[in-house]
Amino acid sequence: MIPKDRKHEGVAAAHRLRDPGHDFQTLADSVKDYAIFTLDAGGHVMSWNTGAREIKGYGELEILGKHCSQFYPPEDREAGKPEALLETAARAGRVEDEGWRVRKDGTRFWADVVISSLHDHAGELIGFLKVTRDLTARREAEERLRQSELRLRLLVDSVKDYAIFMVDTRGQVISWNRGAERLKGYQPNEVIGKHFSIFYTAEDRAEGKPAQILALAAAEGRAEDEGWRVRQDGSVFWADVSMSAVRDERGHLLGFAKVTRDSSERRRTDRELISRSAQLSAANQELETFSYSVSHDLRAPLRGMDGFSKALLRDYSEQLPPQARNYLERIHRAAERMSELIDDLLELSRITRAEIRGEPIDLTALAHETVSDLRKINPDRNVNVTVQPGLKTSGDRRLIQAMLENLIGNAWKFTAKQPVGRIEVGAVRSHHDPEFFVRDNGVGFDMAYADKLFMPFQRLHTGTEFEGTGIGLATAYRIISRHGGRIRVESEPEKGTTFWFTLGASP
Repeated sequence: MIPKDRKHEGVAAAHRLRDPGHDFQTLADSVKDYAIFTLDAGGHVMSWNTGAREIKGYGELEILGKHCSQFYPPEDREAGKPEALLETAARAGRVEDEGWRVRKDGTRFWADVVISSLHDHAGELIGFLKVTRDLTARREAEERLRQSELRLRLLVDSVKDYAIFMVDTRGQVISWNRGAERLKGYQPNEVIGKHFSIFYTAEDRAEGKPAQILALAAAEGRAEDEGWRVRQDGSVFWADVSMSAVRDERGHLLGFAKVTRDSSERRRTDRELISRSAQLSAANQELETFSYSVSHDLRAPLRGMDGFSKALLRDYSEQLPPQARNYLERIHRAAERMSELIDDLLELSRITRAEIRGEPIDLTALAHETVSDLRKINPDRNVNVTVQPGLKTSGDRRLIQAMLENLIGNAWKFTAKQPVGRIEVGAVRSHHDPEFFVRDNGVGFDMAYADKLFMPFQRLHTGTEFEGTGIGLATAYRIISRHGGRIRVESEPEKGTTFWFTLGASP
């Protein structure tokens, strides 16, 4: 403990420090961010600056002469911490401490405290200079950061499907999660400190691929790669890898975060899909060739059936029994439907085979031509058709015309039951290219069946409701696809349908 016989000398020295004219006191009073005050040799407050009032909440008259222990929480006072710090400062000349301190209102704050011993000219201890800084905000920020880092570590460690780890600037592993253990087979103590190139094949290491990935991530901030990687047991897997540079607030490179996923199954599936797609494409080509050949072969007998049935009905209708006449009429209608179907199949096949010839196309003019033809076929239909002026595109004129005939003809057909049919042909801007549309107020359909709409022979309405072969929309789909475009549909039962389509770049 501090000798009591020195207390009187300490008080006198403290009074000298408290002299308003003293340079030190004037300087201390100007400081608001630090509590700067003096204690006598026994630990009693002898001076009090503006910062001490701000931080601890006591006025100068309230605190002068009080022991410094009242700034400490009860547990520290019981443990004798205030006296121990003063003894250390007296012996060593200076002591620094961090811990909880108590304000006048009982609230606590986290303090950084420096206590320096004060001596007279003879070297005798006369008191202490105490500087206290409130670090509560910094400590709370550090605690939030610590908790955030802890949650991040727990989150990363809980991920088992991805290898997530850090490497330093040289590429040496400095962290390792459970997903990395499962995927690569190494325990943390077996891999931390090793260079990450051990995960690469001998061929990749010989080509310098690990160093290239590090250099790219450092330069670009992020690097991605796919390729074979090696497990601890020597087996390989196909990996999808992402490496990101980690930098401090000043931009200095600290290391790299690496995320690796085993994509072996996806790669196998992709290769199978590619193989099956190729097989399906070849089968489709064979089927189209077969359909084209069969369709041609069927045309001649169908012409015969159609011609003979019409001749019999024309020349012998009065002599035929009613039942025989009915049979001939059914044969004639069936031959017409078969002929129409064959024509549509041949058109679909021609579209698949046809060479695309690009030229500027006035889509507005083509739409008007199509509507004019439909009105000649059905002059009694009450249909209002609006075509937006200035619709332009480029492509094969003959194919684009066939596509429009199918889409507008589809709208014309499915508005037949409306008192007044409404069809609109127009376009809106989508990014740089126009997106065209054909909209109607027809019967519509349930969007649950939209995927079937563009497949050959798929009909959402029965033939007794609306005639057709089920090939028109498939034909439109192929024409649009061959022009590098896409088609989509929006519909609602009894409220109409809108077909949206693009045709590649506009002219």
